[in-house]
Amino acid sequence: MAAPGGLLAENYSAYISQNAGFNTALPITTSSSLVVGGTITAAGQSYEGAQTITAMSANALTVGPNGTTNPTLNVNTNTTNAATGLNITGAAAAAGLAIATTSSGTNENLTIDAKGSGTVTINGTATGIVALPAGSTIGGSVPLTSTITSSSATAFQVGPNGATNPVFDIDASVTSQVSGLKVQGRAAGNSAGVVISVTSSGTNENMTFTPKGTGTVALGSGTGSVTLAGTGGTFINNIVTLAGGTAVTAGGAQAAAIGSSAGIGFYFGSGAPTVTAPQGSLYLRTDGSSTSTRLYVNTTGSTTWTNVTTGA
Repeated sequence: MAAPGGLLAENYSAYISQNAGFNTALPITTSSSLVVGGTITAAGQSYEGAQTITAMSANALTVGPNGTTNPTLNVNTNTTNAATGLNITGAAAAAGLAIATTSSGTNENLTIDAKGSGTVTINGTATGIVALPAGSTIGGSVPLTSTITSSSATAFQVGPNGATNPVFDIDASVTSQVSGLKVQGRAAGNSAGVVISVTSSGTNENMTFTPKGTGTVALGSGTGSVTLAGTGGTFINNIVTLAGGTAVTAGGAQAAAIGSSAGIGFYFGSGAPTVTAPQGSLYLRTDGSSTSTRLYVNTTGSTTWTNVTTGA
């Protein structure tokens, strides 16, 4: 039944209370509260001004083509003394959208859950990064498994200053890259210890350790020994180059030593040895041409060397 003419809702109060239905194509304006005990159906309508829904219900606000059956959005306010909530703040273009927890408490968590074994995806379609503040912790009762797919020269970086001089940097920018590094931990006391190995689709792959500039690669800074071994446990089964970048020096030089400065070393150079070395060290003369000029041994721990007679 159509309502009588007029614009103010107050004019319809008696009419509404006496009729089960109220249909009108006219706008309704009210300056006081409008209390409706049934369902309001508004097709193609928009609402202006601040809207507040006061309700204690598992379906306080439900949006979806089938109502409360698998809704697209559902707001559950069915918690006694509820004081936490969600605040969504819009901003100007390029200023982003903010989603935050509201509460009368000082600190409140925010929980985001998928259903069942579903996956929570963050930034799955955008191309931007996911930024975590410094000091963030990732963990839980289930071990974290993560795969990073990237072809960037800075695919993964760790350091107090981010990409500026990081402590750890993974470069995945090589075209058709298939080789990589694998780190495997072992149980305490295992003879293999921590295993670092090369991964590749190829059968054989090299591993290169490169310092910066004239920096040194140091192996074994602890008290244990350093073992060089190849297939089958052979000590060295290929050509090993030691002090490969050292030029031949007349009389030998400390830079040409192989070994600790406090122990026996091996030196080389042109001419008779004059370099200071630990007693018992050996000197190979690169221009030696006789049985008494090819090899020398240090006898004083200083610059005194005695020639060793060799075969013809």
